[in-house]
Amino acid sequence: MKNCGKRFHSEVGKFRFLNELVKVVSPKYLGTRAPEKVKSKILEVMYSWTVGLPDETKIADAYQMLKKQGRVPAPPVFTLGLN
Repeated sequence: MKNCGKRFHSEVGKFRFLNELVKVVSPKYLGTRAPEKVKSKILEVMYSWTVGLPDETKIADAYQMLKKQGRVPAPPVFTLGLN
């Protein structure tokens, strides 16, 4: 992700893409069927994107929403390798 350009960052920051990630983590949609490892990785990359891509506010908004819903372990135990 860190080697991708602004155009790709913009695509990742769109609601349509972020909504699909949220669905995998949320028990209301696929969260009860998705493996914990997959959900953990999604949360990890979303966290790293909020830090590494501060201009993409929708990513931070989606991450904060998951955090408020209790889907994010606190404090974050993720590595910061902007994958």
